[in-house]
Amino acid sequence: MRIDRLQKISSSRLQRPLSLMATAGLLSLSACGGGGGQSGPPPAPPVVPSTVNLTLKGQVIDAAIPNALVTVSVAGRSFTATADASGNYTVTMTLPPDAVGNVVTITAAGAAGQPNVVLTSTLGSFSALMTQAGSDATLTRDENNNTNVTNLTTAIDALVVAANGGVPVSNDQQLSDALKAIDADLALDIAAAIKLVIDGGVALPAGVSNTLQLATTSDARDSFIADQQANNATAFDQARSDTSNDPAITPVMTADQVPPRAYAILTATANPQDLYSSGAAPVEAFDFNRDGSGRYANGLASSTAMQWAIDGSGLITVSFTQSPSYSYVTFPIDPQTGQQVRVNCTDRLDSVKIKPLSSTSATVTDRYETTCDDTRFNRPAADYASTQAFVTPQQLTPLTRADVAGSTVTLSVYEPDTESPDMNLASTYDFVTFNTDGTGSTRLRGRTLTWSLNSDGAVEVDFSNGAHTTFSVIRSLSDLGTLVLADASTSAGQRRAVGSFAWDTDPAAAATTADVLGVYYQNGLGPSSFEGSDSRLRGFALEFTADGLLTQRSDSIVSDGNGGTVRTTSGQPNRTWGVHPDGSISAQLHYSFSAQRVAPDLCPEDTTSNDCLLLDQRDVFPANSDGKLQYVLERRRTDNANGVSANTPTTYLARFYEIAPNGDYAADRAPSGAGLTKSGRTSSQASRSKRLAPAS
Repeated sequence: MRIDRLQKISSSRLQRPLSLMATAGLLSLSACGGGGGQSGPPPAPPVVPSTVNLTLKGQVIDAAIPNALVTVSVAGRSFTATADASGNYTVTMTLPPDAVGNVVTITAAGAAGQPNVVLTSTLGSFSALMTQAGSDATLTRDENNNTNVTNLTTAIDALVVAANGGVPVSNDQQLSDALKAIDADLALDIAAAIKLVIDGGVALPAGVSNTLQLATTSDARDSFIADQQANNATAFDQARSDTSNDPAITPVMTADQVPPRAYAILTATANPQDLYSSGAAPVEAFDFNRDGSGRYANGLASSTAMQWAIDGSGLITVSFTQSPSYSYVTFPIDPQTGQQVRVNCTDRLDSVKIKPLSSTSATVTDRYETTCDDTRFNRPAADYASTQAFVTPQQLTPLTRADVAGSTVTLSVYEPDTESPDMNLASTYDFVTFNTDGTGSTRLRGRTLTWSLNSDGAVEVDFSNGAHTTFSVIRSLSDLGTLVLADASTSAGQRRAVGSFAWDTDPAAAATTADVLGVYYQNGLGPSSFEGSDSRLRGFALEFTADGLLTQRSDSIVSDGNGGTVRTTSGQPNRTWGVHPDGSISAQLHYSFSAQRVAPDLCPEDTTSNDCLLLDQRDVFPANSDGKLQYVLERRRTDNANGVSANTPTTYLARFYEIAPNGDYAADRAPSGAGLTKSGRTSSQASRSKRLAPAS
């Protein structure tokens, strides 16, 4: 699953137009004729059509945009029409056959009474649209939702261009990749902002002349949205709701159109700092059987007792006769004593509601209930809504055998025998090697495997621990990192679905002592949403110094005593570090009985002294580096009560660190974003991420 190979996948798997397929058939028949040496004039060459026609029918709508000027663009050509009083339009395109691989876009400009209205929609390649249209060569909204040009299609288009490096997509593969990389929640915010301008009479910000410019000018757009959320919140929330519930804007599925299998992937579009802080990307897997039954799984639980139904608005409701649930230990503050207490809790998923927003996104609302052995910490059933990717296996990026064979990557490997109420250890990361002969192995846990590709271009793997896992590429994260969906099951009926971080592994990435020195910002320089949003925050970092000591650094915003605030940093050396013969970096936390304290000065790395109790052991295995980011797999064991032993539970995590020189933590520089795609995130998304992500 070589990441550099993934960057080069460009085949859009476009279907050939019927006219060209017919021509190919005539050519093959002519080659098979005659025999016996008969002479005569050669057969006439087949007639190749000089043009290919396709008609689009749709509506320009936020509320209906009457008399809009509609321009359809493809392959450098433009075709225009004027919409009627209800915004309905019809446009016929005529192209030469060699231009049908180009992407079709629509721009709709408001008439004289609405000069600030410009909306867009991207439909896909001309050849793909021909296939969707069928024999009548007329594409309607029932066949492609994006024939309706709306505030939401405009918002999605703006984010697609940004995800494609700031340039419009040129083929179906680029469009598919960009759609999976955008933040669908932000798209809904942008659509609401456009709706407020068109329908609510809210003025555009200074320097912005129309709604398309609002959608594509990120600074002005984000400031406009923030202002509306703060000062016009009721109207803004209503605009979001009206957009997501308008049957003329969002797809209205029927039961027959619900896919047999689909995945809701929260963190396909999340801020990377949030994406990695949980150790896995939250995923929900749905199997929709035609009889209304189904199967559900996430990273922590599953249920074969799923039922589903769909209403006239296209809302899919999932319920359970046996709800998926999972138990865990948490340490909340006791309101009576102000001290932390240990509490055993169980979260139960009561229902899921899915409202599709586009071909690759939906608003997903999970209803959870929490019960604890200390009933003071029970939480009644509540809804947790988030807008996220919602895709079928066929919409994920296909791989070829050449992409996989001979590669070694980090992947989440399901270990069904290691689940426990205290800690989810079932989805553990390992270095997975795929041999060219269809066999393979994992490095840290010693599993063997066999692998093959299925018809969707996903990797089917059978591990020696009894788990069968399908690995599918969701999207690229960086030059050396990919987000992969891991859907694992066993013959006993267990199933887990998680987002897995695949780091392309360099065999020469083993650490040396001289290479380690520096400051390592976990998940990149800057805070996650769990730490706050102040741009001055640097986030959590590890600082390795030449004296063999390791400092865990963090910061916070506090009062400066003069009515303002200031950033303050904290962290003292509390661990020792060293490089092990296998190339891993070992970081250890010891307690000294004689000194009665954590004592990195008294307990050197790998000490065997009876005075030193090992409380925490972390082994960091470098996978690859681009010089700025260090991609790693971490192995952790912690026991603060009895000390680490061979029986201590072990967790395995994939992470990345942004590398900086020693002393950098105190420097005054803005967070860099770690060079990965970043986007906004709501508190409800963060809350759901904490619930569904395996413990880190």
